[in-house]
Amino acid sequence: MRHPKHYLILLLLFLFSRKGDIHIQQAQLSPSEKAVISMIPYQNGILYAQRSLAKNSKWGLYFSEFGQDHLSFAKAKRIKILDKLAGRKHFVPGDYRAETKELFFTTVSKVGHKNVHLAIAKGRLNDLQITDIQLLNINQKDFNFAHPTLYSDGRRMIISSSLDGNMNLYEYQQDSLGQWQLERRILELESGFDEILPHLINDSTLIFSSNRDGGKGSFDLYLAKAERPDFWGEPMNLSELNSQYDEFSYLPLDTASGYFTSADTIFGSTGFYYFDHKP
Repeated sequence: MRHPKHYLILLLLFLFSRKGDIHIQQAQLSPSEKAVISMIPYQNGILYAQRSLAKNSKWGLYFSEFGQDHLSFAKAKRIKILDKLAGRKHFVPGDYRAETKELFFTTVSKVGHKNVHLAIAKGRLNDLQITDIQLLNINQKDFNFAHPTLYSDGRRMIISSSLDGNMNLYEYQQDSLGQWQLERRILELESGFDEILPHLINDSTLIFSSNRDGGKGSFDLYLAKAERPDFWGEPMNLSELNSQYDEFSYLPLDTASGYFTSADTIFGSTGFYYFDHKP
């Protein structure tokens, strides 16, 4: 990893001085140095995007089973894309619905086009293969649409998009014909900077990454609680996990433990960490 070796020690010393203990340990997700982003649970492991550190490399989808403890994983397996979008070579998972085997993910709008933008698609994930892929109707050629996370009913979702300049958060709802319609721009969470990689927990908690003012690094993790169905409360900086580096992704295992990533940049080497909190 490119992180200084003393980074984790300093972070732990800081955390242990706070009320309650948060234990953070580096987990081994991949046998080689990679960039990792956007983790979601899948079967007995996690699904995530990974790329090499080589110039112009693309994000691919990978699956790793849990090892004997929370710090180790089985060798990563690449997800096969068996559909017309296979040539796009950019796939970042957003959300998976086990009951329908649907994976919602970020890809690119058009292969070979000079002005390529991010786009949201869905496909059927089965036996580490994705088929029946289709771009969602919300995509527009001049804007980025990315990072879908769905409510438990499967008919509402939050995404990150550049519709209004920066990457902001928007809520969409599915109509009776299965088309996604814009419900609202989530103005109460905007900062004038970028809000990316939203992740819903039990419909009432939203974790996302933002490079807004007041953070520890360029991108920090933030948590917002729903105050009512159409309004999120003031986002709170997850200061126990954030650092001088960029924290992009957060995956809870339960109310007291989970994983997060800390990277040099969005395209740099990634530290993959397990944490648990004890009061």
